[in-house]
Amino acid sequence: MGLRVAPRPSAPAPAAPAAPAAAPAFPASQSDASAAPVIELEEEAMPQFAYRGDKLQYILSSLCKRGGFIGAVVADHKGLPLADFNSPVGGDILAAFTSVLGNALERGAMLLGESGADIISMDINYTDKVVLRRFAVRGEPYFLMGVCAQPVEERTELELSIEQLIAVLSE
Repeated sequence: MGLRVAPRPSAPAPAAPAAPAAAPAFPASQSDASAAPVIELEEEAMPQFAYRGDKLQYILSSLCKRGGFIGAVVADHKGLPLADFNSPVGGDILAAFTSVLGNALERGAMLLGESGADIISMDINYTDKVVLRRFAVRGEPYFLMGVCAQPVEERTELELSIEQLIAVLSE
């Protein structure tokens, strides 16, 4: 995830420049959004764990802390939890819900003719939402579900976490 730093406000131009004007810091054709420098965040190294479940739980805790998620779970295609972190309703319940929402994702994709659909979100209430991302490891489907506040932009965080989950589940 990159952070955008707002460009510095420009100082008012003097009435009569005493010296030749310097070139502007950014070309005039660039918009303010593209002119803002981007600060890259380094991905933290995963500590060594003896068990796969501990690695998965660490990935979920990092997702929640980094991305502002309330809780998360990773489950298999049957809705059985592989790991969870800070689930607001219990890891087993949230994991079981992955199969329900995963089924809705598959049916919706079929009805819309979008075979590559792999993410669905649902508002829980006015402040929170649940987001489900389907991914595959060795041809088997898995689900990553997170609960977060409505304004959270979840896609970048989910994709980063899925790369890590695939690496662990492929071991």
